[in-house]
Amino acid sequence: MKLITLLCAISLLTACQGTPNHDFTLKGTIKNWKGSIDLIGNITTNGKTKDTMYTTIVDANGNFKFDIKTQEEDLYILQWDQSKDASIYLINDVPNITIEGDARDKKSFVIKNSNASNTLLEIESFVSNQELLLKKYINSIAASIKLPTKNIVENDYTLKIKTLQANTKTKLLEYYHKANDPFIKIAVLGTMYDILRNYYDNAVQIINIDKKELLALLEEFIKKYPNNKYLPLLTKSIERNEDTLQQYENKLSKKEAAAKPLLPSFSLPNTEGKIISIDAFKGQYFLLDFWASWCGPCRQENPYLVKAFNRFKNKNFTIVGVSLDDDKDAWLNAITKDNLTWTHLSDLKGWESQAAQLFHINAIPFNLLVDPQGNIIASELRGEMLEQKLEEILK
Repeated sequence: MKLITLLCAISLLTACQGTPNHDFTLKGTIKNWKGSIDLIGNITTNGKTKDTMYTTIVDANGNFKFDIKTQEEDLYILQWDQSKDASIYLINDVPNITIEGDARDKKSFVIKNSNASNTLLEIESFVSNQELLLKKYINSIAASIKLPTKNIVENDYTLKIKTLQANTKTKLLEYYHKANDPFIKIAVLGTMYDILRNYYDNAVQIINIDKKELLALLEEFIKKYPNNKYLPLLTKSIERNEDTLQQYENKLSKKEAAAKPLLPSFSLPNTEGKIISIDAFKGQYFLLDFWASWCGPCRQENPYLVKAFNRFKNKNFTIVGVSLDDDKDAWLNAITKDNLTWTHLSDLKGWESQAAQLFHINAIPFNLLVDPQGNIIASELRGEMLEQKLEEILK
């Protein structure tokens, strides 16, 4: 589970409160990496906020430097590749931040000066370790009684798993209540929300958290930071989480095939400005992928999409990308850089995109798998899940 998957999408939508000047310098050394490195953030200058991706070149010794002018403290993503675990979350809580690490090992990264950024790294590492433990317990149970893992995770809750869930919840709440920086608090909320959304279709999670508990934490947050602009979107996301997933959840398509919803019609311009109807793709399986050039987790998912597309493009399958960009050059450059050779659509209205409004999208990446009849048969196919699903239906 990626830390703050939802928070990334929100952070690049609007900035939080801050003092009039939060300019900062980010410099560092990244070993075993050549070429460019990106810093993605929501930059506020002269009262105007814009999704921005800065790019610089890593020199022969692995050194790089960014000088950022902004009026807000905010969340940033340092990204050196679109592959898994190739990004670091940062908070500009101090004017000078230094980072060092090895591109081949995310756990090697060390952030100097920024306490808030170090806490984000610590939370991400903790969540990752808890997930590895959970997987180990589940696999051990399955092996011991020779039953499929899915049967085990649906029916057998051992004491170890319950203890792990309780410890995870205690630790995350500890991070939440001890944090002085609002970004740390909202990072914990975003992490819990990510678990609630159940992106990876697991029946057992590392923490038992429900919507009421998250809303109670949000209410507490609102009292302390009443003008924080992240709150309306995060609150709305959690409040309607169950209804949204009820409609598009992948598990429903497996268990209730008769309830498959029909993809609504819409039309958007392609990269050349020509209006394309989504109905034009009926007659084949296609993945409707919502993404943006500035979204770190989206860019990390792209290699999986490229791999699936190249493997199944000659088997009545394609991908239709819908971007929530508002900068055409950034959109086109990302398509080229990530080698996304399928159809791309966007009205360049960001979160106000017609398609985003139609599907009530409030976090990306988000995707829907559509069959030749136009029925939505799966959603949120992340990582290797897309290939696995296509193997199942395109034998």
